[in-house]
Amino acid sequence: MDRPSGAFQDPNVPPEGEALSRQERRRVLSMARLSLSFLAFIIVVVVGLSALQSFGVARIFDWLTPSMRRDLEWKTQRGAVELAQTAQLGMLVKDPAAIRAAAADYLNDADIVKLVVVDAAGNVLLEHGSARVDLARLFKAPRAKAHDQEHTYAAWADSQLEGVDAGRVALFVSQARLDAGLDLRRRMLVTAAGSCFVAILFGLLYVAFYLRPILRMTAQAFHTLERTTEAALAATRLKSEFLANMSHEIRTPMNGIIGVLDLLNRTVLNSKQQRYTQTIDASARSLLTIIDDILDFSKLEAGKFAVRSDDVEVRQMVQEVAELLAPRAHAKGIELVHRVASDVPHAIRGDVDRIKQVLTNLVGNGVKFTEKGHVEVRITAEGSEQAPLLRCSVTDTGLGIKKEDQAKLFGVFSQVDGSLTRKYGGTGLGLAISKRLVEAMGGEIGLDSEPGHGCTFWFTLPAKPSALTRTANELESRDCRVLVIGKDEAQRDFICDLVTSWGMTYAVTDTATRALALVMEADPRPFDVAVVDGSFESTDSDAQMLFDLCASEDLPVARLLATTQTARATDGGGRQLFLTKPVRVSELYNGLISLVDRLPLVRKVRASDPVRLEREPERSSERPMILVVDDNEINRLVAGELLNDFGYASDTACDGAQAIEKVTQTTYAAILMDCQMPGMDGLEATRRIRALPAPKSATPIIALTAHALAGDRDRVLEAGMDDYTPKPVRARALEKLLERWVRSDDSLAPGPSSARATVAADRAVPASEPPSESVQGAAPTGLELDSTVPRSPRLIELFLEQSPPLIEAIRAAAAAGTLEEVRRLAHKLKGNCLSLGVVWMANASNEIEQAAGQGKLDTLGIGRLPALMVAARDLLEALDTGRTAPNGGA
Repeated sequence: MDRPSGAFQDPNVPPEGEALSRQERRRVLSMARLSLSFLAFIIVVVVGLSALQSFGVARIFDWLTPSMRRDLEWKTQRGAVELAQTAQLGMLVKDPAAIRAAAADYLNDADIVKLVVVDAAGNVLLEHGSARVDLARLFKAPRAKAHDQEHTYAAWADSQLEGVDAGRVALFVSQARLDAGLDLRRRMLVTAAGSCFVAILFGLLYVAFYLRPILRMTAQAFHTLERTTEAALAATRLKSEFLANMSHEIRTPMNGIIGVLDLLNRTVLNSKQQRYTQTIDASARSLLTIIDDILDFSKLEAGKFAVRSDDVEVRQMVQEVAELLAPRAHAKGIELVHRVASDVPHAIRGDVDRIKQVLTNLVGNGVKFTEKGHVEVRITAEGSEQAPLLRCSVTDTGLGIKKEDQAKLFGVFSQVDGSLTRKYGGTGLGLAISKRLVEAMGGEIGLDSEPGHGCTFWFTLPAKPSALTRTANELESRDCRVLVIGKDEAQRDFICDLVTSWGMTYAVTDTATRALALVMEADPRPFDVAVVDGSFESTDSDAQMLFDLCASEDLPVARLLATTQTARATDGGGRQLFLTKPVRVSELYNGLISLVDRLPLVRKVRASDPVRLEREPERSSERPMILVVDDNEINRLVAGELLNDFGYASDTACDGAQAIEKVTQTTYAAILMDCQMPGMDGLEATRRIRALPAPKSATPIIALTAHALAGDRDRVLEAGMDDYTPKPVRARALEKLLERWVRSDDSLAPGPSSARATVAADRAVPASEPPSESVQGAAPTGLELDSTVPRSPRLIELFLEQSPPLIEAIRAAAAAGTLEEVRRLAHKLKGNCLSLGVVWMANASNEIEQAAGQGKLDTLGIGRLPALMVAARDLLEALDTGRTAPNGGA
């Protein structure tokens, strides 16, 4: 709520979001406080250093003085005893010269200040030194010990020969060295104290005449910085709000433009109309890409980007990127090849959306700047076992980049060719965003290139281990001989590597002439199948002759067609299978086996292919009902038409309040909810729907919003929505969302969907009955699919992709003891099974769900899920490849 303009604001209370009050800032930035603080700091440092110096000096002399004292005492005592022995003869004969000769070393010692030798009668035989000493006092002291006598150490010893007293020796050693050390200690301590005082004086002068003006300028700079920071924060808030509003305002009409174009493209158009709509669609999507780049860059600049941690299925992610960009590459006549090394893990932990964004950006750049040849995506494993890395590289056959220009590429708004007449457009943000995203995820990005030899952009990411494991579905080795025919070397190598990994042998060529010769050669073993790349048949005039020869030789052919070829592909004769590039590994393997084993063939056409598929409309009463909530009439029209094309019935509401009213009166399979609407918005409407009694509260709610800034996804999920997709809504993305939340759980749909679930439950085999062992192509005894449930190849493929990881997640949740997670995942698995008519597995999932809901863990049921999945896979794959199931389903 905004504060009224006349409201009082305490100047000492910080406004919202401000770290310090004005009073605190004045205290912190006070010039006097800063000066005194700095001076106190100088004094503490100087005094501390002086004290440390004094302590060190004292410790040194405390260590040296006792040692020096012991040395002088030892010299005094030892000298007296030694002279009493060496001068003994001289004392007996009373010969001063002999005594002097024996005491020569001591006479030359600077420490000896007095040496006196007397005979037995006390007569002085030798006296050395001028120091005044008290011999009588010394001789009364104990013999052969050092005694302290007024700055000297003195000792005496007597000399006896066979009991006869020869005389005495008195030795006096100076303590001058000891006194000099003590005087040096005193002088050093006095010097340290004086230096400390001088340093403090100079510190005071330094603060007063030099530092104080600097502190004054610093305080002023702080105040200026504070004002500019507040202005910058206010501008940032306004920019964020502006971006959010602009995102919403731009995406809303863009959703209408792109949505209506999607609907128009689904109708029958002549060639000129198709060309016009394709031009408009390409322009609209280019504009949307620019908007997304600017929004992403703004989020990264503002530090709003947060790395998510999800399970990333590496091969599936690369396949999706390749399928997304393949039409663009094929339209330019270039190949798009992707390879994932065998040692790359099935899944890693990371931000799948951002990794895909970077990879899409690099592949898109490669396609844009390549005029002929190919773009190849390689995924390899690097690093050590302790720090594994995932390396993604994108290599093109374009013109290449000079060394001096490579540094510009990852800069903001930067391109190698910045002139107005440059051939390729773009904002120059793509690589800058990619660099920041990769670095935010803990990786590195770079490129290797030479002019005329193309470019290789690469990035590495930490390959954090994931609990998601690949289902045990290894492709069996087959003893086959394959003829590989293709123009592009990278595409040929890709196919040859695959057939080699499957235990097959091959011959490879790039011309029809050589291919004809290879087929006709007399060989002990002819080819079992031929793989023909679409780029070959579109450039070689003898391609039809090759197909005719293959037909006459009864050699089956797998034709790999570009997305631009699928619509006009014609049967070349003989036994042929059509596959769309970029071809999936399992798709190619199953196709080759079907050709070799003479199984029924199904042409594989994916949703990305530009082929118009006419869907026979279902009766409205049999279609799941979807509620579309949006205040924009065009958006409601677009969503309704798309839902009709997908096979759903639709109802509409203009705001949140109307949506709640309709939900209380009608049961919907799902709700498509806009977020920003006048009156009650989508977030509040979702909260109120979740507060309704079951089963209304469990209706899947998918956010379709024009907001695309950081945090929007988290906000809609926190409000209770199940999923999220930004506008403009892509038809394929919406269809996949509905497959996930509606098709995968028919129990939520009204009418016949619920009836199918009931029939499936009635036909279910008791969960306690284990599946029997089966052979290839035959259904397990006692298990069959519900023949009343319609199935599409795509739905079967989706089930086989999603269910094994779901089973592993259930087992992991059971091991962790999280019953609520077990219940939720089992419910989802049950819905997946019912949508395909896999009734025995749905029944087992239901029992696991019910047990978890009662606080129990159905360990036996969870342990049987993998075996039940194997049985389901055998039956569904038999249907998907055209084989007849025991119940007659197809």
